[in-house]
Amino acid sequence: MHYIRLICWFLLGCTGCATTYSPTEDTPSVFASRSDFLQRLEPRGERILFGAGIDFDPFADRSALERTQPAYYEVVYDLAALPYDWHLPLRELLARHENYVLLQVDIRFANAGTAYAQAVADGQLDEAIDGLCFGLQQLGRPVFLRLAPESNSSWNDYDPEAYKTAWQRVAQTLRDRWQLRNIALVWSIAADGYADYMAFYPGDAYVDWWSIDIFTPAELRQRTTRAFIAAAAERSYPVLLEAATPMSKTPKSGDDLWRMWFTPLFELLRQQRNIKALTYRDWADFSRLGDGVAVERFRLELSDPTYQQATELSELRWFLEWE
Repeated sequence: MHYIRLICWFLLGCTGCATTYSPTEDTPSVFASRSDFLQRLEPRGERILFGAGIDFDPFADRSALERTQPAYYEVVYDLAALPYDWHLPLRELLARHENYVLLQVDIRFANAGTAYAQAVADGQLDEAIDGLCFGLQQLGRPVFLRLAPESNSSWNDYDPEAYKTAWQRVAQTLRDRWQLRNIALVWSIAADGYADYMAFYPGDAYVDWWSIDIFTPAELRQRTTRAFIAAAAERSYPVLLEAATPMSKTPKSGDDLWRMWFTPLFELLRQQRNIKALTYRDWADFSRLGDGVAVERFRLELSDPTYQQATELSELRWFLEWE
């Protein structure tokens, strides 16, 4: 996840700035009531799960995650290079938390811009699929599993038919042979990818959530983003929104950053009733290195009870209704 390291180049490191602010005209409006579709691991009621990416650096400053602990962590793996013991560092990391934390696991079907979805579809990676399922079983926690995220992106360059068949093969293995019931299968597109994203859709029988990856202010405003969220609602799917602080055309002050990126981001969350999870990929790095005022505004935003952070197992089990 090299882009997380690149965050240092554009985030404004004035963490010594004031850490409080008064509401302004840029403060987002109230939340629209959430829709419930009764999908797997979908939070019931007026809740949006908050998740964040994390690395395994033993020397990393964890204070940001301790102050605002996500309900789930995101990790990314390449299926073809998945270690047999991939789950062990995760299990150790999760065991150190007092609160119960879930996972978002992204599994790529491409490496260095070369897609191998056809090999997955043809059964050449069945052993790796079993390794994935074994690790999920050993983790013993509910997981949002994003298979081959950003399906319509030009850099992945998936063939639509190979992509759908590969997805279905993994889903059938996971559900039929391994009987993993607390794994939500999340289909993902890139907001700036090919417009015909439904060409990559594996089918309702294989999907529990929809997801869209947004990394620039322009993607928040474009028609594809709104159309995708609306289409998910029409098919009765909650949406997981994946975002990170933009790496290009960075505003020169915390106020500009908030107005150009965070205000429209949080407005989108408030307006769209079926957005039920937000993964802010670089939350830990932004908390340490970002503009101090923007960081504290973000923390204040997350203090709204609509955002579900890490909590006790009994509470999560109750409103997620997993088996």
